[in-house]
Amino acid sequence: MFSLHLLLILMFLGRSPALAQNLPPPKDAGVLLLAEEGDRRWNLSLAEIKKRLGGKAPVEVVIGRQTAKELQRCVDRLARRSVGKIVAVPLYLFSNTDDLEQMRYALGLRQEPSASLLQTMGSKGRVASLSLARVETKLPIVMTPALEDHLLMADILAAHAKKLSRRPKREILILVSRAGGSEEENARRSAVLSRLAPGLQKAAGFKEVQAWVIDDAGDRKSWQQESLQFREKVVRLGRGSDVLMITYALPGSGLERSIKKALEGCFYRLDGVPLAPHPNFADWAAQSVESGKRLPDQRRYVQPYRSSAPE
Repeated sequence: MFSLHLLLILMFLGRSPALAQNLPPPKDAGVLLLAEEGDRRWNLSLAEIKKRLGGKAPVEVVIGRQTAKELQRCVDRLARRSVGKIVAVPLYLFSNTDDLEQMRYALGLRQEPSASLLQTMGSKGRVASLSLARVETKLPIVMTPALEDHLLMADILAAHAKKLSRRPKREILILVSRAGGSEEENARRSAVLSRLAPGLQKAAGFKEVQAWVIDDAGDRKSWQQESLQFREKVVRLGRGSDVLMITYALPGSGLERSIKKALEGCFYRLDGVPLAPHPNFADWAAQSVESGKRLPDQRRYVQPYRSSAPE
């Protein structure tokens, strides 16, 4: 009798080899890569990242802002692979882009649509129901932070800075990014660049590292003003120092063209090597997936947003 009781206890504790063999394997997470738009080089990087992650988990990739309908297709494909959770990894330089905010809304991680869509709703009084739809799923969904000031990104920038440098003790490095859609977003981007600056200064021994967020998306008058401010800054820093520049932008962004246009005739050195392809992007994505697996479900909203604006 004692032996039978002991056997039953061991079976309930999962120590029976026969019982263990019959238990279903734990469900792993599926990966939803939300990638910023870029050129052919960036697309090649995305293919390498998907290949790297795909060896361990099902992966779906979307590029640029996607509607709930397209995200639904990706979620359904992951669900058919019997995943237990979806980890959305934003391959974006900054976390608060309008594209990401709208996809957070569609995935049920954010209550309201993106700022640009809310503005449309405010001006027109209504918006297409397709834009307000959300993904339908019973799976938990989490989203990890964007690239921003991660150490692996800092390493890429530091390597670029070292190659560009000749006499670091008399060089001032400017880390340049494109502006966002609002003053608040510009301040956040400037803060990200400022957090990267100390590591760059230490890595290459520069005299100084500064951040600059340039707005090249406005009208002609605003661009002329933006260019003038940037030129004045570069000329001022260039008195007694060599000015170097690195862009915090993905391949195909066109930011380098805007810089060259704004600083025509100025003395500076601009790094022309794109940040990608680089193995650090795949390393970062793999780390993000692992951290996302440990996050609790972030999906809080399932019903479409309803505006209080008058029809």
